[in-house]
Amino acid sequence: ALKSDPGVSLVSLDAPVSFTAVGAISASSLATLYPGRDSAANAWSAGATGRGVGIAVIDSGVTPSDAFGSRLVQVALDGQTGSLDDTVGHGTLVAGVAAGNSPDGRFIGIAPGATVYSININRPTGVHTSDVITALKWVFDNAHAYNIRVVNLSLTENVQSSYKDSPLDLAVERLWASGVFVAVAAGNRGTA
Repeated sequence: ALKSDPGVSLVSLDAPVSFTAVGAISASSLATLYPGRDSAANAWSAGATGRGVGIAVIDSGVTPSDAFGSRLVQVALDGQTGSLDDTVGHGTLVAGVAAGNSPDGRFIGIAPGATVYSININRPTGVHTSDVITALKWVFDNAHAYNIRVVNLSLTENVQSSYKDSPLDLAVERLWASGVFVAVAAGNRGTA
């Protein structure tokens, strides 16, 4: 009935969203390979470590650790209560790749001086498109104040949609047009 109203141009499903991790991760088998493969050390040598730059990680949260120290800010969205720590492990992993810096120097992210703004969208009832859009709006509203230059979305909608009529795509485009680099996951499921 709503869709047939002449004043309504689109009704969009608040689709389920999931994190793009596959399987459990064992810290004992991790090795820092990506800085060498991405030539991050060259940027670090030139003084580009991400210091003073914010990276927003919209995910399952990030659990505080020595790898982030005081560079981790857990963002509480309106209405969120309780712990903002990562109960899944995915957001902490993503933040570590982006900006981790373990005290022993064993694990170093691409921008080890950047501040991570962790936006935990994980809910016991499941994550939906509207949760991601709410988080993107927070980044849009606060990017200038906190010098957030990058946002990471390692997520996937579980229902196919077209960029032509997706509210999520519109929110991503709006943020990108404001000057924030938006990194999105291509997925961990091969060609599917």
